[in-house]
Amino acid sequence: MNAEWKDRLFKTIREAEDTIRQNEQEEHEKKITELTAQLVEITKKIEELKTKRDELDKQVQAEDSSVKNEKIEQLRRDLEAANQELVKMLDEKNNLYDELTKNTRELLDTNETIQKNAQEIGRLS
Repeated sequence: MNAEWKDRLFKTIREAEDTIRQNEQEEHEKKITELTAQLVEITKKIEELKTKRDELDKQVQAEDSSVKNEKIEQLRRDLEAANQELVKMLDEKNNLYDELTKNTRELLDTNETIQKNAQEIGRLS
């Protein structure tokens, strides 16, 4: 293979790698942005649930014994529902963090592969 064809081959390889890298990077960046936005929303909901839970807990504690047990039981049920929703939201947040970590790792792995390929091309040139 003569030098001209070698140069064309290396140029084509570099252009293909650049195109692939750009597409993968954009895809991962888009996914990471979406996941981050979802995490912000879930964090906001979690804070709202914590506030609601604290308010319900205060109401239960504030009720004196002269109040009917039924009202206290209702407040306890509301508190339990708020706690269950909080646990559900925390689980969802953990899942989003896992997915965000996965996408970040994939992006880093892709970048590492591209760097290794560029070094190999440089070595072969």
